[in-house]
Amino acid sequence: MDKLTVALFQYDIRWESKEENFRIIERWMADVGRSVDLVVLPEMFSTGFTMNPAPFAESRSGVSSERLLKLSQQYQTAFCGSMIISEKGTFKNALFLIEEGSSTLWYDKRHLFSYGGESKAYTPGEERLTFSFRGWKIVPFICYDLRFPVWLRNDDQADLYIGVANWPNTRVEAWRQLLKARAIENQSYVIGVNRVGEEPGGLLYTGYSAAIDFSGKTIEEIKGEEWRLVSLSKAKQDQFRTDLPFLKDRDKFELK
Repeated sequence: MDKLTVALFQYDIRWESKEENFRIIERWMADVGRSVDLVVLPEMFSTGFTMNPAPFAESRSGVSSERLLKLSQQYQTAFCGSMIISEKGTFKNALFLIEEGSSTLWYDKRHLFSYGGESKAYTPGEERLTFSFRGWKIVPFICYDLRFPVWLRNDDQADLYIGVANWPNTRVEAWRQLLKARAIENQSYVIGVNRVGEEPGGLLYTGYSAAIDFSGKTIEEIKGEEWRLVSLSKAKQDQFRTDLPFLKDRDKFELK
């Protein structure tokens, strides 16, 4: 599949209110309809970036997953985002891909944001994930992972990096530039979906969700509470890599 149509959902996450956040998603999906292959939601899409995980944690097959499965069947699309997962007495900030009601993949956030207390409330993941979706090889990441280029290095010919985030306005320029950097160094499409709005503690989010192409060009960037569609072409990316075969000269790293 050469073309991939992706919807970026950038909204003001209603703090620790799953029902209110699902209402936003369901309302927007009624507008998007069946015109999209994949919908990307922000990090902790149903609660916000809470450091109080216990009341909101679910199993990987819990109520939120089931609700997204039904939406994926209804609209014949897939959903990607992250939510709080409880597993073996620990809590994970876990990214999911729920595909048309048929399968679910998970990536547990590797780099926990210790500056904000995430490493005290959650347990880090151990493995990077690369998965295939409609003929595209995709590497997911969550927020703080974006700052670590070795972790996101394109050593397996990935076509697309998808990141979800709660990245605040105080550091939003880093978010914008790092998305471009990961695209340029990996010669890959990069999609990053952030949130807007304000947390109860006063932390402000101004979004700047974006889709960046394999050359570092911004295809789309969102500033308000809204959704946007982007269309990606694997054939154009493949041609760009053929014309400028920089990836073959990359250094070798070993992740530990």
